[in-house]
Amino acid sequence: SLSATHSFVISNNGSVASGAPQIAFDGADAADFLATGNGPCSIDSTGLGAGEVCRVDVRFKPLTEGMKSTALIVSATPGGVATASLSGTALTAITHVATGVSHTCVTNGNSVRSGTAWCWGYNDYGQVGEGTVAIHSSPFAVPGLTNVVEIAVGDKHTCAREATGNVSCWGYNFPGQLGDGGVTTRYTPTLVPGLTDVAQLALGKSHSCARKNDGTVLCWGSNSAGQLGDGSTTTRQSPTPVPGLTDVVELAASGLSYTDLRGNTCARKSNGTILCWGSNQVGELGVDSGYLDISSPTLIPDLSDIVGISAGGQSVCARKADGFVFCWGSNWSAQLGLVDTANRTTPVPISVFGVLQMALGDYATCMQVTDGTMRCWGLCGGYFSPYGWTQYSPTNVPSLSGVLDIALGGGHGCAISSSRGVLCWGSGNGGQLGNGADSYYQPGDVIWP
Repeated sequence: SLSATHSFVISNNGSVASGAPQIAFDGADAADFLATGNGPCSIDSTGLGAGEVCRVDVRFKPLTEGMKSTALIVSATPGGVATASLSGTALTAITHVATGVSHTCVTNGNSVRSGTAWCWGYNDYGQVGEGTVAIHSSPFAVPGLTNVVEIAVGDKHTCAREATGNVSCWGYNFPGQLGDGGVTTRYTPTLVPGLTDVAQLALGKSHSCARKNDGTVLCWGSNSAGQLGDGSTTTRQSPTPVPGLTDVVELAASGLSYTDLRGNTCARKSNGTILCWGSNQVGELGVDSGYLDISSPTLIPDLSDIVGISAGGQSVCARKADGFVFCWGSNWSAQLGLVDTANRTTPVPISVFGVLQMALGDYATCMQVTDGTMRCWGLCGGYFSPYGWTQYSPTNVPSLSGVLDIALGGGHGCAISSSRGVLCWGSGNGGQLGNGADSYYQPGDVIWP
């Protein structure tokens, strides 16, 4: 299974109190199991009184596929040692995470037995995809999807790409970001008609884009700032080609949560150049156009040899082949990592080198570097790191190590850790942390059903 929880009762059958029980796992697969003590079994308890009992919950949280086994060891002084053998078969491995303003989705799209998507969090427009508007504080397997290889999340809508190249979307649909030809909210996955051979999805606040295997791009939804790239500001309720755009190998789309229907889109071409279009309120297109919106793909000058792009809110970053990173756009919460809060209308280098992956949220940024550490900065105060204030420069987050994938949303972040599985932190008042917490300053484990 993906995960399972079993409870063990620990009892003190002696006549004197023992110290706090110590809980540990032994064996090569120990990292695939997590124990949580309750009451006198908790790590900060004073001990277990004579005749007293407590409970230990053990969760099976496999990080890779295959048979897993471990020994649960419970000890106390005075007292003794109790052991139990545990095993389970892991059929799935979570590989990708995506975050919206108040919901989260993951998929095991790159595993041997791929094809499942799970979502949780705020669900006022059905963005979790299970058919109701009920809040889900733990992962829910999205019904009606098969062979999912990618999931993408907008403000309040979600899309999934299947191995066939088909795309299904659900959630809020005004003014047409689900691509089904209308504006009706969909509470379960709905196939996007006529959209095939898709290689990548990119979702903004209220618009959606798809990159096809032939390198062309189609977009749909809100176009109030020209973010669909078709040379107009006309809303499109069905996928519409971006004219003249070819040889695209990566897309990034964004839009600031809790604002109007504006957004922007960027594309990386096979020759390492970047083109952007849409909203340019704070310079997020990377071209000094006097903050004018641009409705057609526009080349960012003097930016070349790019191997990765990421967008969030009104900021964009591009990673070069030599490991250097350039960022531009909104910087009011210091999310560009430049030790100030001045917006940048053109790309500027930041002080992080050797970057392997990037994640941008509405107000913060995180990047993993070659030594395996994660550096974060921006408006952290309870959102994206254990620090309770704005980080003006890249700061190491020790609790985020061995990260396989990371995503930042409107007020929370989530990551897939090679040692702990799926972790989330920040604001959780809509259930988006997946562990029932209203807020969590440190990355906390998602509780699987």
